[in-house]
Formats: sequence, structure tokens, C-alpha cells
Amino acid sequence: MDFFIYLILGMLDTFAILALAFKFYRFPFFEYIKEVLVMCILITLSSYIVRVEFNLGVLDLIVQLLLYIFFFRRIIKVRLKASIALSLLYFVYGALSYGFYFIYRAFGIVSPGVVDQSTGPEAYLMQLTTSLSALLISWIMYRFRLGRSSIARPPHFLGDKFTPKEILITCLLFSFGAILIYIFHYIEHWRATLAIPVVLLSILALAYLSNRKGISG
Repeated sequence: MDFFIYLILGMLDTFAILALAFKFYRFPFFEYIKEVLVMCILITLSSYIVRVEFNLGVLDLIVQLLLYIFFFRRIIKVRLKASIALSLLYFVYGALSYGFYFIYRAFGIVSPGVVDQSTGPEAYLMQLTTSLSALLISWIMYRFRLGRSSIARPPHFLGDKFTPKEILITCLLFSFGAILIYIFHYIEHWRATLAIPVVLLSILALAYLSNRKGISG
């Protein structure tokens, strides 16, 4: 039973993250619904193997992020810089999850150990709340025509290259993300202190990578 619940909620997680990414850049989400559903299955199954079967939660997050970049690059045919920018919405989704964690902890709804759990009522509550909230945000962006239009609709010309500055920004971003993931899982009393600035840095990098000349040119 836990496997099927994990599968359903995991697919909902991925669906919500992709909806957030597509709507943030005003991409036509339902034109790619078949590809999105295949991606939901792929990420959920890989997550189950890495996180549950091998108990490598931190590695699971890295694998997922790389799969998102591959998905946008090879399946949706988005340029590499744009693929990274789209995949950074994964961090925004993570920030939303952290927000609910702090709220639930303040009211005693979940225990500190929920961050290390892959199954169980508390873990399911966190997943469901975050996914539904992300879908609501995506719908609001769609309904009121919010989001950026700096990335042209795919398919793109895929012969783009990184400048040294963009390579530095990207390496720093993923370094900060890795530090945040490590601290959130292993050093609890620093979580709230470091989560906010790292999320802000991610959003700033997202804005930088999203300029017209850097991505769509």
C-alpha cells in the first residue's frame, strides 16, 4: 500500500513542479501533457528506487534535478541555459515545502523527523499540501497571465554555449543548493537560518539566467 501511495503522491509532486515551471515561463503546459505524464512516472520510480530501496535521500534530490534538466533539454527541446532556468523551479517548490514544514512544526502537526521520512501520514501530508499549493499557484499564474515571457516557446536551436560568467553563476547556484539540502537533512537548528537566503539566491540566479539575450537569443 505504501508503494502505491508513494507512487501517486510522487507523480503529483512532479506534475506540480512541471506545472509551476511551465506557467512561470508561460509555456503551453497541456500541449506537452503526454511527455509530462511520462516524466512523472520516470521521476517517481527513480525516486522510489534511490530514496526508499537504497535510502539515499540526498542523492535522490540531485538525480531528480538532473532528470528535470534532461527532460527540458531533450524532450521539450529547450536550450541548455533555459533548461537549467526551468529546472530551478524545483528549488522554489522545495522552498514551499520548507515553508509548510516550519508552519506544521510550529503547531506540532509534524515531528522533526518528517524530513527523513519517505512514507507515513506526516510525509504524505507534507507532499499533498505542497503539491496542491504549487498547482494552485500555477493556476493563478495561468488565470491572471502572470509569469515571464523571456524564454521563447520550444523547440529551440540547441547549439547554445555558456559564457564563463554563466558557468560561475550555475556552479555557485548548485553548490548553494547542495549545501541547503545537506543542512536541511542533517543540521536541524540551522535550517530556518539558511533556507531563506539560499532560496533568494536561487530566485536571483533564475532571474539572471532568464534574460532574453542569455536564453532566447
